[in-house]
Amino acid sequence: MQSWLVPTILVVSSLAFARNGGRLVRLILLGKNDFTLQGLGDRINDVLVYVLGQLKLLREPGAGILHMAFFYGFLLIQVGLLEFILAGVYKPNGEPFTYAMILGVPAKSTLMLIYWASQELAIWGVGLACAIAIFRRWFLRGILPRLKKRSLDAELIIAFIAVLMISLGGHQAAEMAAGHGTFGVAENGWTQGRPLTAIVAGLYTTAAAETWSPVFWWIHFITIMVFLNYLPFSKHLHLLGAAPNFFFRPRDMGRSLPKIDFEVEEEFGVGRVEQFRASDLLDSFACAECNRCTVVCPANSTGKPLDPAKIVHDMKDNLYANEVNLVAWAQAGRDGAPEVIKPLIAADGSGSVHVDELWSCTTCGACMEECPVGIRHVPKILEMRRHLTMMEGEHPEELGAVFRGLENNANPWGMGANMRFDWAEGLDIPTVETNPDYEYLYYVGCAGSFDDRAKKTTLAMVKLLRHAQINFAVLGKAESCNGETARRLGQEYLFVELAGTLLETFKTYGVKKVITTCPHCLNTFNNDYPDLEGYQPMEIHHHIDFVENLVRTGALTLNDSDAGTVTYHDSCYLARYNGITESPRTLLTQLGANVVEMERNKDRGFCCGAGGGRMWMEEHLGTRVNQDRTKEAQATGAATVAVGCPFCMTMIGDGTRELGVADELEVVDLAEMVADRLP
Repeated sequence: MQSWLVPTILVVSSLAFARNGGRLVRLILLGKNDFTLQGLGDRINDVLVYVLGQLKLLREPGAGILHMAFFYGFLLIQVGLLEFILAGVYKPNGEPFTYAMILGVPAKSTLMLIYWASQELAIWGVGLACAIAIFRRWFLRGILPRLKKRSLDAELIIAFIAVLMISLGGHQAAEMAAGHGTFGVAENGWTQGRPLTAIVAGLYTTAAAETWSPVFWWIHFITIMVFLNYLPFSKHLHLLGAAPNFFFRPRDMGRSLPKIDFEVEEEFGVGRVEQFRASDLLDSFACAECNRCTVVCPANSTGKPLDPAKIVHDMKDNLYANEVNLVAWAQAGRDGAPEVIKPLIAADGSGSVHVDELWSCTTCGACMEECPVGIRHVPKILEMRRHLTMMEGEHPEELGAVFRGLENNANPWGMGANMRFDWAEGLDIPTVETNPDYEYLYYVGCAGSFDDRAKKTTLAMVKLLRHAQINFAVLGKAESCNGETARRLGQEYLFVELAGTLLETFKTYGVKKVITTCPHCLNTFNNDYPDLEGYQPMEIHHHIDFVENLVRTGALTLNDSDAGTVTYHDSCYLARYNGITESPRTLLTQLGANVVEMERNKDRGFCCGAGGGRMWMEEHLGTRVNQDRTKEAQATGAATVAVGCPFCMTMIGDGTRELGVADELEVVDLAEMVADRLP
């Protein structure tokens, strides 16, 4: 019976899997097709490093090692899967099929010894991992933040894997006890690299082994077929989705946003699920439901409605809810807008995503940094903000003044554009007009020009540049906002206008090298501008990097005064978006500071709460993000919090005053610390 039943089950199961898999591919391709092979080498490298190498998972060592046991054990067991299935139906000369037969090697050769040892290692390793996983989920749920919400799907997956390991191990032990093929007798198992299998085999009588061997074989085979067809509907779909997700993800890695062609496109942003890019929809099917993104989200941890994992799942659920209409629309040629059964975004709760979730995001990127399968949460949120802002005219009330300030005066403060250079009054600061042969443009930015606290950093930076005899200039009244705030708030049209104006100014004055004291400006120049019309390559420096290099090379010399005990707050747009984490700490060491780290630091730092335009919004929901970060800084025992961002300066400075610790915890920019220690 096995000779026809096994192939029949195999074919039916495979066809069902192909049908379900084809459905998922069809759903993903409903999005705007952005899949490309450009940068093929980098794409292959991502798969090797992050999928085969499991690099992201090891950021959480305990769970990471556990997952590696599952993953590598799974790969090893797949090596033996073909042999296992064929052994059940194909018995040449009355003996079960083995790889040794087609490899032409002795059954007890070194090659087969290594093979069987790897199979035993995988079976017992994965079995142990199942036991640990169950223990973590049942007994450590109250301790481990990611596991607080029980997942029956996850527990069912572990049960499937446990049954697979028990049935496979039981089958191999029974075969050994029965003396079939290369399995040998139990006592010989020790010389075949399978001591644990030999121990289990010793528990069988010959008659019991003959009975249980086919029973375990069928249990294992049927479980494989059922598991295979459960995958497309479970959290374990990431087994199939992770590799293509890393391979096809946009090369900006979520640091920027897709460009909008306002002359061609009629709808801006994403208001319906099919308006996402195909790579965004692939993200939703790659999610492992590990909740790492949720745990590190500053909005979520301060009681706001945003849950990055939920956003991704809501996209997928909305896709399923509208599947019939969307597929029919695509088959009809994608004309017009499809009829939607369930809206994607709604303020009344009728949609998949609530608007409060979208406006809670600080765009800090912590979710993307932690995600083990490369999901880009932030661009999805900003695409939906684009729709709300430009198509619906819906945004928090306080942003109206911000947009008007940007439109009328090219700064979010709304202060007169003619006041932009007032900070330099009486200081004889070189401008691009008075010093046309400058080497570096110091782009002061809106904060450095209009915010009283940030102006101190601006003046400190000018002092350092002059002391180091750097040939620099500023734009003065010709400077304007680069549009970062507008873009993160979803007002893309305004961003393009502001960016176009500034790029034209840069072209007029031949800007080639730029220094900026704002990480948001740095990221905009580095990651947003290259896609824009009129962009010319520029060398962009953040001021901390630049100053650290001046000190290291001797262009700046410092006195021997003690900087005291200092903790450094990593700006999200500096550390995560642009990878600058070491130069600030090196600079503090050069200052003679005793550096103490906050619990969350470098690319795992906690947001100040200002990013994504939150600088300009009130916090009506939950608690204040800046206060959480200020408490963390205070807990270090440091007397000073060093920063490298004007927004971080404002937020943490506000935090010290709100918590009543301003007298004991000073917030200062690193440039100011260096300027105060010049001879």
